[in-house]
Amino acid sequence: SFDMIRERPVLGHGTGSWKAQWAQRVKGDGDLLEKQTTPHNEYLLIATQLGVIGLYQWMVILVVYFRSARQAGRAGDAALLVWTAIAWSAQFSVAIRDAKFAMPLLLIAALALAASQHSARRLNGP
Repeated sequence: SFDMIRERPVLGHGTGSWKAQWAQRVKGDGDLLEKQTTPHNEYLLIATQLGVIGLYQWMVILVVYFRSARQAGRAGDAALLVWTAIAWSAQFSVAIRDAKFAMPLLLIAALALAASQHSARRLNGP
């Protein structure tokens, strides 16, 4: 993955390109490497496919959601917890790409964020 990032650091190789790029690089290196479908790290996947621009945008998304949850006060604790889980688990898996992780985490994050915004508005007025 680091070699792929070095080749195209700014814009990456394009969305969905990791698997094809990986297959070219590990051909003949054994079954275990050839059957990999992701780099098992969301940050590497984003950097490989979308470059530092995409990685920067992902970080902005995380910061915006963290800030929104913190601004909601105690009502934002659940959203803060879920977004922390997403950011942390992304270091060890492709938490946004993998449907087993992404769908439940993003659904819970959306519900927690909506609840925190609703609670914050109710407490602080319109």
